[in-house]
Amino acid sequence: GPAEGVLEPGDVLLAASGSDPAGGAPLNGSSRAPSSRASAPFCTSFLRLEELLDERPGEAVWLTLQRGGVEKVERLSVLDLHALSPASVLEAGGCTFHSLSYQQARNWNMPPGGVHVAFSGYMLSNANVPSRAVISELNNCKTPDLDAFTSVFLSLPHGARVPVRYRLPYSHHTERLAVLDVERTWFAGERYDLDALSSRWTCSTLPPPPPPPPPVPQRVAFAVAGPPEVRAVTPSLVRVLFDIPYQIDGVAGLKYAGMGVVVDAAVGLVLVDRNTVPVALGACRIEFASTVEVPAVTAFLHPTHNIALVRYDPALLCGDSVRSAKLSPTPLEVGEECMFVGLPRQDAALPVFQQSVVRETCVMEVGIASVPRFRAVNEEVIRFDVGLALEDTVGGVFVDESGEVKAFWGAYCCCHEDELYEQFEGVPAQPLLPILAACSEVAEAARQKRGPPGGDDTGEGRPLGAPPPLSGLYLLDAELRPVSLSVACGSVAGSGLGLSRAWAERLVACEQEKRQVLSVQRLIPGTPAHGQLLEGDLILAVDGVPVNTYPAVEAAVLRSPRVQLTVLRDGGERAVDVSTSEVRSDGTTHITVWCGLILQHAYRAVLERGYSPPGGGVYISYYLYGSPAQKYKLVPKNWIVELNGSPVADLAGFVELVRELPHGANVRVKLVDLNGKTSAFSLKTDHNYWRGYAVHLAGEQWVLRALNEPPAAS
Repeated sequence: GPAEGVLEPGDVLLAASGSDPAGGAPLNGSSRAPSSRASAPFCTSFLRLEELLDERPGEAVWLTLQRGGVEKVERLSVLDLHALSPASVLEAGGCTFHSLSYQQARNWNMPPGGVHVAFSGYMLSNANVPSRAVISELNNCKTPDLDAFTSVFLSLPHGARVPVRYRLPYSHHTERLAVLDVERTWFAGERYDLDALSSRWTCSTLPPPPPPPPPVPQRVAFAVAGPPEVRAVTPSLVRVLFDIPYQIDGVAGLKYAGMGVVVDAAVGLVLVDRNTVPVALGACRIEFASTVEVPAVTAFLHPTHNIALVRYDPALLCGDSVRSAKLSPTPLEVGEECMFVGLPRQDAALPVFQQSVVRETCVMEVGIASVPRFRAVNEEVIRFDVGLALEDTVGGVFVDESGEVKAFWGAYCCCHEDELYEQFEGVPAQPLLPILAACSEVAEAARQKRGPPGGDDTGEGRPLGAPPPLSGLYLLDAELRPVSLSVACGSVAGSGLGLSRAWAERLVACEQEKRQVLSVQRLIPGTPAHGQLLEGDLILAVDGVPVNTYPAVEAAVLRSPRVQLTVLRDGGERAVDVSTSEVRSDGTTHITVWCGLILQHAYRAVLERGYSPPGGGVYISYYLYGSPAQKYKLVPKNWIVELNGSPVADLAGFVELVRELPHGANVRVKLVDLNGKTSAFSLKTDHNYWRGYAVHLAGEQWVLRALNEPPAAS
């Protein structure tokens, strides 16, 4: 500032004047001894000093100082404080930028200039650049102000990976370097400029990004070591990175990393757990051999099991070093030995491996959290005698002597008293084979039709948010739980749950190790099984074949759109015809952001709570801080069922209603919570700072479009 090198800490201000006490006009920063005390009255009030400065922006003042017992007169230029305050704000990639203000520079003892990160958001958080950072370079170009930063940013295509240099206020003498992935898809890029006449901020939309350069295929070289079975499966192990731009589907975090296994290298299909890829909406990357990283898209999320499939473009890799893992059709038995091969938590090229022994197969129970989120149900897992090698990994596989995968070591998001934690279990490979085969067919058809991921299929013929089903595969949409035969039969005939001893013997005969019967614990509104089954039904047989395990039920209904279940209900045995549900990918593929609310269709985990408003509605997944939604206390875990007395059935109907609401309109909003309780709120729309838009999946591309709300009412 103008006082740098002129004033020093400890100077005592004696007098301030709008003219030179001696009549001369030395240059700014020059000093001399005062010639007269009478012409410069003492300055003993901040108010007097502020009045003097406010009267002379762009001019000069003379300060009489005492430093070390010696009086001096200094001439300083007065700058306009309004000109030193940011008058422009850039929003891009979910981040907020403006020039570093004079006030912040003074507080942090930093020189003015540079670009201040007001909110790190999605793009900068992924690069580990925090809020309050001051960016000095982007893509090796100096960014002394917001205009320079904007110019460089607009020249970069979506997905460009560029260096960014920045400093932090608490250690601004040290410059830091990060690698930034430019984001131009998930968020609308906007710039706000202050109109000095009206004191209003005007918004302008950023132009679209330039097209990206054509990708260059990269070569992968895996580091292999260990016995033959380890060497055989190592070229199939990859690291999966997944970043989520919006807090939807009850996700607990926004940044995930885990291990994946390539199951079809010809089409680029990778198997991963749903703790790593919990939702459909997100940016996925696959890392090979800790050296090569390529983008991927979400291909399939299993609605009930802890598996997901992502797909990359094999054309981005040259050579044939990446291989498909072969999944064994033979299940693991208790006491069987196998080799564990996994990727370490540290970013190392060599995998870790160790001999393991199957200890047991058991039911995986995941508790219900207060926020509805995906949890695996009807899941049987394999537990091993584990060692340090398994605990220090992000996942892996269990292989036999020939290198065939017998089980997948996957992470589960578990909950205890609303505390989330990660738990690894073995996922059997055998039940995955039909799903993988169907997904490989879909991926191959997509590759032949459209080429690499990101084709032009718009999903015409099905509603937004409804992914296509896997052809010919079905599941029983009911959450089951095992009940021991001793409890089901009771001590005497007719006691317990009323199961006869004859049925108990038939169930034992079909699975010697499992002395249990399956009971319906939870049904999902809107599914075929809802209304045909009841909570508490004991499932005895499917199409006349006794079943008492999750895999047995799943296999019995897998190819059947309709089955006959033999159930025990209210102590009586009966046959019930039940329609099964088509197996389709889970996950939300259409969201709407309005007045800071993140809205979506009610996802499966919400419906698992057992209630859905009869007339439909749109579900509030999250709200953005500082928005009208937060101000007027419209909170998540509620459905919007009415706007100004008009019913809301779905997202399309909601968008049609809000498109008629002008800026500043008062809106009556009726909400229904997860328990069916109704409440009413009012909200004042803000289309200037909180413009509405929608993000939806078209084929394999995510598309953002504005809602085009009307301006302020006249």
